[in-house]
Amino acid sequence: ALSTRAAAWRLPFWNGLSVEGGDRDTGRLGQWERSEQTLRSPDFRLGHGKLWYLVRGAGRAYACVDSHLMVNGPLHGALLHEWRVPTDRWTWVEQNLGDYVGHHLHVEFSPMGNEPMAIARVVSSDVRPPWEPAEIPADWKAAGATPSDRLQITLPAVANAILQGCTGRFTTAQWEIADWMVQHLDLLAPPGTGARQELTAKAGTLLEPQLRLATRVHAHSATAPAMLEGSGLDEHVLIRGASRRPGDPAPRRFLEAVAGTNQPPIRSGSGRLELARQVTDPANPLTGRVMVNRVWYHLFGRGLVATVDNFGVLGDRPSHPELLDYLADRFVREQGWSLKQLIRELLLSRTYQMSSRPEDSRAEESDPQNLLLHRMNVRRLEGESIRDALLAVSGRLNLKAGGPSVPVYLTAFMDGRGRPGQSGPLDGDGRRSVYQEVRRNFLNPMLLTFDAPIPFNSMGRRNLSNVPAQALILMNDPFVIEQAAAWARTTEGDGPVESRIRSMYRSAFGRNPSPAEVHSAEQFLREQVTNYAGADLHDVRIWADLGHVLFNVKEFIYLN
Repeated sequence: ALSTRAAAWRLPFWNGLSVEGGDRDTGRLGQWERSEQTLRSPDFRLGHGKLWYLVRGAGRAYACVDSHLMVNGPLHGALLHEWRVPTDRWTWVEQNLGDYVGHHLHVEFSPMGNEPMAIARVVSSDVRPPWEPAEIPADWKAAGATPSDRLQITLPAVANAILQGCTGRFTTAQWEIADWMVQHLDLLAPPGTGARQELTAKAGTLLEPQLRLATRVHAHSATAPAMLEGSGLDEHVLIRGASRRPGDPAPRRFLEAVAGTNQPPIRSGSGRLELARQVTDPANPLTGRVMVNRVWYHLFGRGLVATVDNFGVLGDRPSHPELLDYLADRFVREQGWSLKQLIRELLLSRTYQMSSRPEDSRAEESDPQNLLLHRMNVRRLEGESIRDALLAVSGRLNLKAGGPSVPVYLTAFMDGRGRPGQSGPLDGDGRRSVYQEVRRNFLNPMLLTFDAPIPFNSMGRRNLSNVPAQALILMNDPFVIEQAAAWARTTEGDGPVESRIRSMYRSAFGRNPSPAEVHSAEQFLREQVTNYAGADLHDVRIWADLGHVLFNVKEFIYLN
């Protein structure tokens, strides 16, 4: 029997948890697995229409049939079963799985909230299993003896052994009896009697090693979602996708497109470890190329294979196949899969350091898409980088590393199911975008406008759009306006008008303005003075407007 509370497992001396029925009539089926809050049975084939659980407390059972992940709903609602029974006695509870007879499944048990839960047996049977006193382990049985006879024979013998300190040669069954006696002292010796005091003292000696071990157990621990290994089964090919028409089993092994058909199947465990080893095997030519190509894409704006998510026959062919092979081989064999070394090598290359302006017009005519890399590609910053750049220029960027996520800022138009009770700060407390909380139904509108992917699926290459909403966001978003005002306040001590203009250009674009740009900026400031009553050239409002204008210059969000 295994029992659990929400944050800790309690393992008595006796643990006769078994699955009965199905392919085998009785007995234990493999190794049970447990995580912080879940107990998982081995995989087995359902031989009867019902599963019976001998339980105490409150819990839920999820029958995972053929590795399906549907927890509830009109088609698979029977897979989830919950119960709440007394904690002081064992009770049979029933889960009807008649639609899944003959299928492979495993059962996952978890407690209800912080309530205790214990499981003694799992039985596959069409009828209710006969009740047995679960506190009396089956190994106690003597041939032909009744439960009363077993108690009269075994309990005194074990009690005398405890009192005489002769427990060193206990069998597993005798240890189980001793554990039961320690938990039920009131049944054996009334409180306040000499026998109770003597038995309690001896029981304390018996439990001393267990108590020492208990002091090392942390009652509270950090948890994280994790995968259980499982017992591993070969799935059947479903004819035309119909679950009731299984075809031949598909042995667990690596992709035939990469490793071919002449490869041994995986025989033990789930196969995840073997799959990871085959994916990262230096003999596998695909993984290194994919990684190198993705790094190249992020640095150059286009991969050597443009379809970074598709290296198959429907994807684009590499523009520089020999270069891709060379970099992939160095990445795997010489750089030891080090992304830092790969990035350093690419950043120090002449190709990366070229200007985006073509040196020869004939090259642009011959290669307008720049597939041959005769210049650097013009790249637009990603939404997260644009937001971080606004904070950096305004002086509000908080460079603190780590820490909790910052709640998302909720506009008046962000409403619906699951809306947080409280909005986060408009500027995200100045934290970098990587620390902004991500809620799938309440995403940052600015990041979405600049093509930040919706967090439903992984995406190797982002969409890149150029739509009016992006200009409207930079013109009207309260966050952008707030950062322009903060930027204006940080430039107040930069001296004369021309010096402040030059300082702002250096902050925004990393260069000094041209004389024509200085003249245009000065003219704009004078026009704004006339638009604000009582303003002068030192008014923070006109400098905030200039900063807002610079935010809307294409050069601010594009890399040349």
